[in-house]
Amino acid sequence: VWTIDLASGIHQPAGLPAQTEVFDVHSSRDGWWSWSTRAVIWIRSPDAEEDTRVQMGFTPDFIDDSLVYVSPDRRDLMKMPRDLSELPVSIFSVPVGHELAASVSPLEREIVVLDRDEDGTIRLLELDAEGNPLTPGVFVPEALDGAFPKVSRHPFEPTYVVSATGGVARGISLLDGETGVLDGISETPTGNAVFTPDGRSLVSIAPTPYGNVVGLQPAVPDADPLILLGPSPFINDDGLEPVPVPPPVPDTDSDGRP
Repeated sequence: VWTIDLASGIHQPAGLPAQTEVFDVHSSRDGWWSWSTRAVIWIRSPDAEEDTRVQMGFTPDFIDDSLVYVSPDRRDLMKMPRDLSELPVSIFSVPVGHELAASVSPLEREIVVLDRDEDGTIRLLELDAEGNPLTPGVFVPEALDGAFPKVSRHPFEPTYVVSATGGVARGISLLDGETGVLDGISETPTGNAVFTPDGRSLVSIAPTPYGNVVGLQPAVPDADPLILLGPSPFINDDGLEPVPVPPPVPDTDSDGRP
């Protein structure tokens, strides 16, 4: 797991376990990290010397002082205090035959849920921290073979960037979370895309013949991305997580990195 500073271009390891099978790493605005490996969820607090094993599940993320994640059967959105002082409880469920995916918005105010029914139709809605719906729900195009596309929320408004390497969602699109209107940005197969912290640009991961590249582009149609990293066969297009810029750290060894 690596971090890239969008201002300086410096990229360096985050000190987290390598995600060799699927990227499932998320961070809080105040420095907590969570990830799952083979459906085992782990967390790390800013001052922790060791990682803590928590529960079984997927896509762990933080909202307020809580950890939220999808249950092992992918039918419940679970929530528990991140200090592990209480047992997890379900705050949102879907019927038998449905499958959930979830993420927390960049400012940690909303939970974005994708609900795929038994016919493969995918619906997106926002929840508050207690699991109460905030939006009526809009439909999302599926990725290749009916899979969930990658979806990332705008920092300040209910707009989402939808990306996929194939299927109906191939490329990059912007989805209005209130009207359901979908506007294409790029038809280039894209493994993942997220908004930058100011919401004006997109960071994306896209395939090339020589491996994946990480690019930065305006959130407008047909913009050419600025390549930040790659191409490399070691860049995993499953994962892309915007995180706040940490406090400055002295470059004690003068290698150009904090």
